[in-house]
Amino acid sequence: MATTRTLGSGSYRTASPGAQPLLHDGATGGVLSRSPSNDPNSAAQMDRQVDCAPPNENDDVQAHLYPLPYGSGQKIMAAMFGFFLQGLFSSGIGAIIPKLEDTYGLTDATVSFIFICSPLGYFVAANLNSVIHVRCGQRGIATIGPICQIVFASIAATEPPFPIFLAAAVIGGFGSGLIEAAWCAWSAGMGKDANRIQGYMHGAFSMGCSLGPMIVGSLISSGKPWRNWYALLSIFTLLELLTSMFAFRHENAAAYHRGLSKLDDDTSGMVSPSDVKSLFRYPISWICGAFLLAYVGIETSITGWIVVYMSRSRHIPLVFAGLFSSLFNIGMGVGRLALGVLTDRLGVRRALDLYLLLAFLFQAAFTIVRLPPLNAALMAMLGVVLGPMFPSCITMLVLHLPRSIHVHGVASVALLGQLGGAVMPFAQGFLAGKVGIKTYPYIILVQLATLMAICRCFPKRL
Repeated sequence: MATTRTLGSGSYRTASPGAQPLLHDGATGGVLSRSPSNDPNSAAQMDRQVDCAPPNENDDVQAHLYPLPYGSGQKIMAAMFGFFLQGLFSSGIGAIIPKLEDTYGLTDATVSFIFICSPLGYFVAANLNSVIHVRCGQRGIATIGPICQIVFASIAATEPPFPIFLAAAVIGGFGSGLIEAAWCAWSAGMGKDANRIQGYMHGAFSMGCSLGPMIVGSLISSGKPWRNWYALLSIFTLLELLTSMFAFRHENAAAYHRGLSKLDDDTSGMVSPSDVKSLFRYPISWICGAFLLAYVGIETSITGWIVVYMSRSRHIPLVFAGLFSSLFNIGMGVGRLALGVLTDRLGVRRALDLYLLLAFLFQAAFTIVRLPPLNAALMAMLGVVLGPMFPSCITMLVLHLPRSIHVHGVASVALLGQLGGAVMPFAQGFLAGKVGIKTYPYIILVQLATLMAICRCFPKRL
């Protein structure tokens, strides 16, 4: 039987003998109907159209994709812009920490609570993401997520009391959690185009992370208050709301249900989206969760504290210290866009082993050598080899999970990553408050060694 599978707007087709072909709705990624014609010539013509996909030995491991449906370009651009803003929000926090401490009279340990707020929002998003998909479709995500980010940016732009700032950050984290999980699950389900689209999205995220510290540094150096940064973000998030709603305007609840519908009589291997417990019956869920727990902790620790470390321990002016965070994120963007071919050639497992070994060596050299130009180059190279980690992990997860729990799977694993992104920077801030910021590079080395050990748990065939 010829069957069309769909996740979001990405679909692919597999063929089995003895059944009528299906008609594909390229606009929504859904399936219109079975071919009603009993004409052998018509059926043969349809079979030639449907069965021309490359052979697929394991339908749950690898999907083959026809040319992207109409409207996918708009969605890719909207998702890239959303991830670009995610990068601005993420990197901006580390750059304004010194100003937050001055404004509110905070210590390193107290200001570190800001790293807890976003994961709290992600936790709520992980539990509601599937519900929103079922009731509102991807269009609901495209509306609710940016609105939450607008609320956070607008409140922060008023320079409120610090507890209100933290509460607004939770709302912003909820919106970011919805957007990240939804667009990652959508793009990872695009078959053979998944790695390319994931690379575009995460490359846009790294670009946002690169520009964030530069913009904040220029605002601060020109004497403008830090709240202007969030006023600028509120304008960007309004544009994100408009572009996302337009790109996903057809992806309502009905389109999402069409995508999940099993059109043949065999329902084996399908898991209900509401069956949350089923996710962690798959070992890959635990491995990817642990991997992102450690990886996002490293990434957030670097972007969150490198500016403070370089200004206090290496005695570099604040405006130049921000460049180290930007160089790290520029390197991540380059790695995500340029290392995809090498990753495919080596295999994910071997490539990640190589990248992590290089990352450990770069960080060790950064810790020992105290020459700012060389430190800047090492930080950029560290970003390059760490860049492919997140998208490769998400792609592996989606390829090994049933499609009905893709969204919940990505949301849950991303939540574990955000947990690492909260605990590790918070621990950095706590230690900085107790013994000083000089512990920063050594903690990063320990985290990298832990990530190398977790990577050994991935299946060797990946």
